[in-house]
Order: sequence, then structure tokens, then C-alpha cells
Amino acid sequence: MLHLSRRPVVAALGLAALFLLPASCDRTRRHEVMTYFFDGVPPLSGEMADIGSFDPNANGETRSVAAGGWVVHEAIKNCTDCHGARQRTSFSRKVILVAEPPTLCYTCHTEYATLEGWVHGPVATGDCLFCHEPHKTRNEFLLTSPVPELCYQCHLPEAIHAIEHHVDSSYAHCIDCHDGHASASRSLLNQAFLRQPAGSAFLADVRRRQYEQSLDQARIDLAQSRDILALVRTAAESVESGQLDQARAYLEVVVNSGLLTEAEQAKMAGLLERLVSLQQVEPGGADLVELGAALRQVQQQRSERARAIAESYYLSIKLYRAGRLAEARQGFLDVLGSGLLPEPVKKTVEQYLERINRALKEGPMPPGAS
Repeated sequence: MLHLSRRPVVAALGLAALFLLPASCDRTRRHEVMTYFFDGVPPLSGEMADIGSFDPNANGETRSVAAGGWVVHEAIKNCTDCHGARQRTSFSRKVILVAEPPTLCYTCHTEYATLEGWVHGPVATGDCLFCHEPHKTRNEFLLTSPVPELCYQCHLPEAIHAIEHHVDSSYAHCIDCHDGHASASRSLLNQAFLRQPAGSAFLADVRRRQYEQSLDQARIDLAQSRDILALVRTAAESVESGQLDQARAYLEVVVNSGLLTEAEQAKMAGLLERLVSLQQVEPGGADLVELGAALRQVQQQRSERARAIAESYYLSIKLYRAGRLAEARQGFLDVLGSGLLPEPVKKTVEQYLERINRALKEGPMPPGAS
């Protein structure tokens, strides 16, 4: 291990102090000394007069300005915007901000975490400084490291390289295809990429696979529980979150389940047709809200009918055990004809009807018989 003497360091700091003391009244001289001994010292405001105008949200993006090989944060032209107007008589490494990030950042930049769609992890947690430098850097967009090295801090290169469509010649150019903040795409694909033929083909392939996976899952859910209400609820939630391929898959399984009443079948088939038509265009928020509300209404109506059928089922059992066979028989027939019974309950009702029919032929059954 290499051991360095502390004397040169102490001497350098002492020399810096000697320079700083007489220069404390000379702003330019003080800046020269600071930049000599320390990295990352912002340039004087006069040196940045030629940077030009800046709109932090132009075209929906945050822009940085390059000056002399450096990418400089425009806010650095006025330190008091971030650090306040409090005067300090000596150099300090303590940062005094008028607000903590990301609140401070959102005074100029778009609050991406509130946008609809998918949000990048660091943005969702409000950790702007995980990716961006607040003053200046030699990387575009004020990134703390160049792409793809910055991305590799969270995403392993071998894992990225293994993803389909990430070939050797393109997978390292992350921001050519992906947005670093938020996107309407689950994969954070940016609009520039999606407008290209390759982007459209990629998105269509992703949607197809998502639809097929959702279709398989919906069939599994139905086979395991035969709970149409749960499937309708999933379809409604998918519509409300903009996952139309998943919603379509679940609606198709519901419509083809054979477990709907005639009225429900017609209603759900109409909603499925409407969903498919919405997928052919760019649906607006109002369209999705209306479709989601219609699915919730079907879910609520079926839930109320299921509750009524359950009450009728238990009442029929009580009538049967009380010996009121004719009333119990009619109750069981109504329950059986509802089309809402799970298979085990349906078999139980059929067994009750067999007993009742046999008892009615043999004669009255005494109260309390089972």
C-alpha cells in the first residue's frame, strides 16, 4: 500500500488559506483561487452572459447548455434561486438550499412523477441527483456519468444484452430508444423511437406478447376459481390503467366462459367490441373512463345478483330442513337457473332437488329431517 505524507496536503491547504484571506474582498481573485484548489466551482455570472435564453420546459424537455466543453445548469446563472440570498463570510462545504430536491427541481422542471404512464425508478423516488449533477458536468443532460455507464449502475449489462432487440450494435445507446424520466410505454420507450418503423414494429410485437400472456393467465384464473366477478374486475382495472391488451384478453375469456346470463353475454360482448375499436385509435382519457365505468357497472350488477342468489340458496336450505319441500324446490330451481353458481354449489343444489323430488313422491317429510 502506498503511504502519502500529510505534509504536502497541509501545506497546500495553508497556501490556499493565505491566498483566500487577502482575496476575500476581490470576487474575481477569490474565484481564481477557488477554481485552482477545488473542482466543480461554478463560473462567475459574468462569464456566462453569452449562454443565451433558456426555457426549462421547452418541447416538454429539460435542456442544459454547453459552455466551453462543460454542460452547465442554467440555474447556475443565479445562485440565489436555489441557495437563497443569505450572505456567507467564509467558504463552507455545507449546502444551504431554499428547498430540498425534488421540490426544488420542480420549481423549473416538469414533475414527471405525476404524469400518466410509467415512471423511471429514480424519478418516482424523487432522487434527481442520482442521475444529474446540479451545477456542471462534461456529460450531456448534466448526467453524473455518460450513457451507458450511468444506466449500468442499476441495470446489469449482461441482463440488458440478453433482452430481445438489444443487439451488439445498438443496445448500449440506451437513450436513443428509452426516456430517462417517464413514458406511456411500460419499457419507457420515447416517442421519437416509437415514430420510427422499428419502434412501431417493436411495440406491436410487445403488445402481441402481452396479450397472449394475459390470455393464458385469464384462462388459468377462470379454471382455478370460475369467478367471473374477479375477471371482470381485472378487466376494469386494466382499462383504467391503460393496459388495453390485458383488458381485452380478460374480456374475451369472460365472454367465452359460458357462465354469463343472456343479458350479461350481450352486454359484455358489446363492451369487448368497443374496447377492440378503441385499440385501433389513440383512445382519450374520457373514453377509457367511460369504458371502465361500464365494466364496473356490470361488475356491481352481477355482484348484487350473486348476493341475492346466495340469500335465496340459504333460504331454500332452511325451507328444506323445515319440511316445506315445495317452497324449497322452487327456491333451488331459481338458484340453479341463475347461471351464477360455482360448480360445487351447483352440484349441491342438484342433490337437494333429487332428495326433494324423491320425498314428494314418497310423501311429506317430517320437520327437521335432512
